[in-house]
Amino acid sequence: MIGFSYYATMGVRDGQLALRPRVAPLSPLGYGIWPDGLGLVQDRIHEQLPDAPVLVAGCSIATDDAVRADHLERGLVVVHDAIDRGEDVHGLFHWTAVDSYEWLHGYDVSFGIIDRDRNGRASAENITREALP
Repeated sequence: MIGFSYYATMGVRDGQLALRPRVAPLSPLGYGIWPDGLGLVQDRIHEQLPDAPVLVAGCSIATDDAVRADHLERGLVVVHDAIDRGEDVHGLFHWTAVDSYEWLHGYDVSFGIIDRDRNGRASAENITREALP
C-alpha cells in the first residue's frame, strides 16, 4: 500500500518552487489551494505502481471553514473519480479531525473540522454521502 498526504499544491518553475496553478488561492500558511491536484498525485501513483493500493493519509488545508468545506467536498469527488477509473483507493483521512497546535503558528490556524473546544464546524456537517457523485 502507498500512502500519501496532500496539503498544498506546488510545482517547479525556472528551477524554483512555485504556486501551481499560478492562479491558485493561498491559504493563511501560503499554500496553494487546489483540490484537483489530489487527483494528479493519485493518477501518478497509479501510473507508476498500477497494482498498489492507495491510502490518502491526510488531506486538508488550514483556512476558514467555508473554503475548507469546499476543498474537502471537491477532494472527495476527485477520489471517487479515481475509484471510478479503476484506481484502488482504500481510504481518505481528513487531517485533522480536531484543531491542534501547529509548530510554526500555534493556535492561529485551523485544519480541523472540529474546533479545540470540540464543537463541530459546518465543514463536518456539510460533507455527506449525498454530496458525492
